[in-house]
Amino acid sequence: MSALDYPPPAHAGYVWYRGDALMLAFPGENGSGHTICIPLEKLAIGREADQRGWLIFLETLRARATSAQQSRRPQLGTPDTPTRTQVEALLAGQRGKAYDVRGREKIGDLWEDEDASREEDVG
Repeated sequence: MSALDYPPPAHAGYVWYRGDALMLAFPGENGSGHTICIPLEKLAIGREADQRGWLIFLETLRARATSAQQSRRPQLGTPDTPTRTQVEALLAGQRGKAYDVRGREKIGDLWEDEDASREEDVG
């Protein structure tokens, strides 16, 4: 880590090990916040391992970085701040309901074709 990496960007979150899960928390405005839990069995590494937890973790961080680059506030229920229900569905191998920044349900999975949905919102 260098001095260029400090302070952390606004889209950064907190990560900690709870013993049975990896916890990912995002601070919100006015003291609000949001925490998601990814069970350790979904973070296994190996050829036959279920790695959905790592994919969710990395995709969430990528979406938050993209939102910050585009000067968009993270919205609950979108790829940059998934809900616990969305994460639980994705961990179970189900489709995580996706919502756009206006709270409208999108067709497809949570991280499916984000750029197309942004274009629809503008138009």
